[in-house]
Amino acid sequence: MPSPDAVVVAWTRTSDEHNSADLLLARTVASVLGVSPTDFTVSRLCPSCGSAAHGRPLVLSNSGPGAPFVSLARADDLIVVAISTAGPVGIDVERVDAPAFCGFDEVALHERERARTVRERAITWTRKESLLKATGHGLRIDPRQLEMSAPIDPPRLLQWAAPHPPTGEPWLADLSLDPDFVTCVTVLGVASPQLSVQAAVQAEPPR
Repeated sequence: MPSPDAVVVAWTRTSDEHNSADLLLARTVASVLGVSPTDFTVSRLCPSCGSAAHGRPLVLSNSGPGAPFVSLARADDLIVVAISTAGPVGIDVERVDAPAFCGFDEVALHERERARTVRERAITWTRKESLLKATGHGLRIDPRQLEMSAPIDPPRLLQWAAPHPPTGEPWLADLSLDPDFVTCVTVLGVASPQLSVQAAVQAEPPR
């Protein structure tokens, strides 16, 4: 069993378009908890309609230890999952050139935020989306209502101008997994979780 404030991030590259993210998530949960994949179920829950057919991922314990908090993200062929026993977790990954379109600043940045390059825009975006995943709001909250620290500074939430702010200061960490991508993980409810990052085995399903 991991410590009560552990956060594990695992990532892999895959060409599979469908089940690889859930497969990687299930394998990582089993490895982190030291249990069999039959001891838990990976499901979904939509916070808007309550459907289990889509929405944020969650782990349901079938037996043994309690289920951890989980999050996953994908950009192109890069899949990233986060497993947390510390508190609610959110993770996001984007290509560094993802925000390279006209009007990004107007739909994504707080009025006081500045980003000089496309990479800095991607950093700010992943910080916001990982935070909104951790809180469970997702993009039902306008990202312009969140003010983050400058992209060149350590990640931090400076202002939450939307309803239902998180309790306490969120913990955020920028991750360097691949030079073509930017990644951020957010954890709620703990000041300094024990973070480990690992490259996972291929998430391709057996043929």
